[in-house]
Amino acid sequence: MAAWPRGGETMTIRTRAVGVLLLALLLGACTGGAQEREPSLTSGPSTTGQESSAPSRAESAPPSAPTGTWSRDGLPIVAGADGQHLVDQRGDPLLVHAETIWAAMQSLDGDEFAAHMARRHAQGFNAVLMTPVPWIGLDGESMATVDGQRPFEDDGVTFAEEYWAELDRRLAVARDNGITVFLAASGVGVAAEQKGRAWGADQASAMGRAIGERYAATPGIVWLMGVDYRPEDWERYDAEMLAFVDGLRAGGDEHLVTVQYYNTDSTSYDNPAWRGVYQLEAAYTYRPSYGPVLTAYERGIAPVMLIEANFESENNEGGPPTTDETLRRQMLWTYTSGGTGAAYGHRSVWQFSDDWQSVTDTPAVEQLQLIHAQFSSIRWWDLVPDADDALLVEGGGEATTRGTQDGGFADVLESDRATSARSAAGDLAVVYVPTARRLSLDLSLVPEVTRARWFDPTSGALVEVALTADMTPPGANAAGDGDWLLLLDRG
Repeated sequence: MAAWPRGGETMTIRTRAVGVLLLALLLGACTGGAQEREPSLTSGPSTTGQESSAPSRAESAPPSAPTGTWSRDGLPIVAGADGQHLVDQRGDPLLVHAETIWAAMQSLDGDEFAAHMARRHAQGFNAVLMTPVPWIGLDGESMATVDGQRPFEDDGVTFAEEYWAELDRRLAVARDNGITVFLAASGVGVAAEQKGRAWGADQASAMGRAIGERYAATPGIVWLMGVDYRPEDWERYDAEMLAFVDGLRAGGDEHLVTVQYYNTDSTSYDNPAWRGVYQLEAAYTYRPSYGPVLTAYERGIAPVMLIEANFESENNEGGPPTTDETLRRQMLWTYTSGGTGAAYGHRSVWQFSDDWQSVTDTPAVEQLQLIHAQFSSIRWWDLVPDADDALLVEGGGEATTRGTQDGGFADVLESDRATSARSAAGDLAVVYVPTARRLSLDLSLVPEVTRARWFDPTSGALVEVALTADMTPPGANAAGDGDWLLLLDRG
């Protein structure tokens, strides 16, 4: 067991209902024997760093990442030098297909977790989002695993090494299945405020350094800060969270950091204090995903991922019920708007309710696997969003902002915006069409294209058609809906 590095203040904890810092701080001393010290903030990226400049969008794969062989499928360990894509340990661009499983530590035993990772690997997932400390799920803030293990001893400051060793084992299981774990180290502040500990930047930095030392050499991790981190909480918690990240770096941890705010079309850039800190931009919206994803892509500061959107069987903001088409639109709008990945979730799975095992193989899961596999089979990293509709001369439609969601915002199903992207070499283009319509294309922008195919995102079928300037989807897809993906390439 490891004693908590103390900052001279008394710890207490108070639960919050939104994402804030202090769960991450509880993780900080989990180093298996790290000694108390004043953290050094001189190594690694600093929270005072400057924004990177917009990268060149050259037609080539990002340069190689550090070598490594710790996964059979590749894990997103670095951001490519072009600032737009994630790269696995072999240097290959990686399109992230993630599942949200927040409550996995408290709701699944080790065997169940291993079985779920194997299942999701077989279904094409290559990442999961979860919390390293139990705090959310059907049992509320239980702070214990199914076999009663808690992360801390009764004094609230001594780490229970058996618990952390179990987390280590689960990270290894995920890696063995080619799955990167986005660890939400700063989710709901369960274990800090509730028992009254007053935190400052020095304590936060010490915590970050301790956890950085523990996990610096553990591959397959992305640090997910914030999580439902509302703007009204930024002033209160930014200093501690940023000090925690500096502590990670001082401890030698170089894993990617991202920060997730709230579901108001947010991106990591929105909070000025975090600019220059994150290496992966998180977009979070229950509205049409093309909005925040394209906005982040065009800034060119960091790769952008749709970190959260509507979950299957869940709708938190009103508007039409979430359907399989909702989930397809979110993913395909993201892929055609410059996104480097997207996360999926199911209401019963993220919290592991009693019926969760009956909904792990839904039609939506199969459809998203087909979409991800199809995009992964093309040079998706060479695609630049056609934001001004230069390629899609007619049929693009308008971005929708108003609808029946709470606050009058548009639901995903209330927009029929078609999105497109093309390569600079003019040999590859894609157009996502959410509803049937005639498209008019400027084929002079893709002079190397010789083949046109319609991809059915519900069945995976490809329908080859004549390449003409005017294109129309081939009727309803296999699910009876109107969405199709047009693929233009050299054949």
